[in-house]
Amino acid sequence: MTFVSNGNGSTITITLGTGSPNTLSGPVVFGTATGNPGYTFSSTATLTGTFVSGNFNLSPATGVSTFTYVDNNGDKFSANVTWTTLSDNSPNPTFHGTLTITSATAGSGALGAEFANLYPKNATVGFDFTMNTLGTTLSNLVLEAAGTTESQTIESGSITPAPEPGTLALFGMALLAVIVFTTRRTFYADAA
Repeated sequence: MTFVSNGNGSTITITLGTGSPNTLSGPVVFGTATGNPGYTFSSTATLTGTFVSGNFNLSPATGVSTFTYVDNNGDKFSANVTWTTLSDNSPNPTFHGTLTITSATAGSGALGAEFANLYPKNATVGFDFTMNTLGTTLSNLVLEAAGTTESQTIESGSITPAPEPGTLALFGMALLAVIVFTTRRTFYADAA
């Protein structure tokens, strides 16, 4: 990834990887399944990061970004990427965003079944990834002259799966019970 100062003290331009479209790929691990390359970000977008309170709010200047995942168990999905923020205050900035899964195929066995539950088609899941050490923080880079660049690869990352429907139902019931208990308790306290 390449980060370029726009020279205005508040924004940077970010390019993902190389080529046209820009691609960035690397290894994945899901349980005992692996893939190398297992993930690929592909983007015709150039991102703009606007510095606000120690982080950068991200927006694509143009184009779209996609994400694909493939492992040796046959698990795979494709997703559209929504970039949200880039955490700074470190020479290892972290990207945050969401993936909206457009297609998904589960592999074999129990691992494939788990994958199918966690990453179904049409689900929106969170992601983050941290860069290897840059020569400076991005908050310092925005203060540099226009065209000053920093480049680095991804150090680590994770995808936060969609909550299972059963988990959401349990959470909803627990929340309802708390509301009922609190309401009854307030009612009896007022009556006394």
